[in-house]
Amino acid sequence: HHFASTLGGGADEEVELDIEEDEDFTMELWTGAIGSLSIGFVSPSGEFTGRIPVRSYEQTIDFVFEKTKIFVHYERIEYYSGKELIAIRIKNPTEGIWRIRVYNLDPENTPYNIWLPMREFISDRTSFIYPAPDVTLCEPGNVNRVITVAAFNHRNNSIFLESSRGYTANNSIKPDIAAPGVDVYGPVSRLRFGERSGTSVSAAHTAGVAAMLLEWAI
Repeated sequence: HHFASTLGGGADEEVELDIEEDEDFTMELWTGAIGSLSIGFVSPSGEFTGRIPVRSYEQTIDFVFEKTKIFVHYERIEYYSGKELIAIRIKNPTEGIWRIRVYNLDPENTPYNIWLPMREFISDRTSFIYPAPDVTLCEPGNVNRVITVAAFNHRNNSIFLESSRGYTANNSIKPDIAAPGVDVYGPVSRLRFGERSGTSVSAAHTAGVAAMLLEWAI
């Protein structure tokens, strides 16, 4: 659910996205080069929006042969990060391969990232055709003043495949530590016990250890 690239000065390229039918979702394009990037879309039927101009308000893109609506908002300087954000919302997308055409208006090389929502909020099929496996941490895991915990398999000392990877987009080192998060036995619903996997399990481990450390030392 993450795509990363560096676009040459004055160049453009296409990012392919496989979308499941009738699923509404959002995604975000971020770059540190303020005001340098703009986008356009090519639908599965080949209909092209052209380059969507940079405006200070949300723009609605309609298609002639598709029922899809795309809402695009350029935020030249995002308030908290100081970076450029292109927020994209897709409503009633046609199933198939969509292409996002990214344009670099700057004469210099410009790196950028695009993120889809985390897996729990979007179907498994909706994904980039050529994703980048790193820099997949979601908020609040990429915040500096929190402990970010990866999940690992305590039985064979391997990292859990679905555990998000660092670094952050600003090259901070995350996750901070790893904790057991695969087939961990413990209490589940309705006063029963069972096995659970995921970073929520490893985060619970870390919270428990932190509480014990505070109780013992402080």
